[in-house]
Amino acid sequence: LPPLLRDLLRIQNLDWLRLLYLRPERVTSDLLELMAQEKRICPYLDIPLQHVSDSVLQAMHRPFTRKALQELIHKIRKAVPEAALRTTFMVGFPGEGEGDFQELIDFVTATEFDHLGVFQYSPEEGTPASSYGDQIPAEVSQSRHDHLLEIQRRISLKKNRSRIGSVEPV
Repeated sequence: LPPLLRDLLRIQNLDWLRLLYLRPERVTSDLLELMAQEKRICPYLDIPLQHVSDSVLQAMHRPFTRKALQELIHKIRKAVPEAALRTTFMVGFPGEGEGDFQELIDFVTATEFDHLGVFQYSPEEGTPASSYGDQIPAEVSQSRHDHLLEIQRRISLKKNRSRIGSVEPV
């Protein structure tokens, strides 16, 4: 991605580039350094984390851990302090216990994402997860969805209020 971005930045009348949907393992030091140096790359990262509980991430076959995600967020904020962070999480994945959901709440509360999407797991025919035991009841999944979005609503309100009086090009 960084070589492609460098090529695109050669286009003189290109005002800005915004990166969308970056897998966590693709957010490299090289990419962050380029973002920090080049003001035409929007300081915005959309990284679908999916969950933070190690057991849920493992069941989802994700190649990272909560610790790795925490380190990634720290690395981003150190390299590009003004970066806006957006992510998506899934609640109600088979086997997601109360402790797993609490880990997600704690992570969202501590990280304070700028934007957050929350999706409820739904079984898709032919996927491994559709045959997993310990499917989460729809009402539990809905409750978790609503709870996490309410936490994010308060975070977003606080962040938005902090921007009152600022002027930004859009």
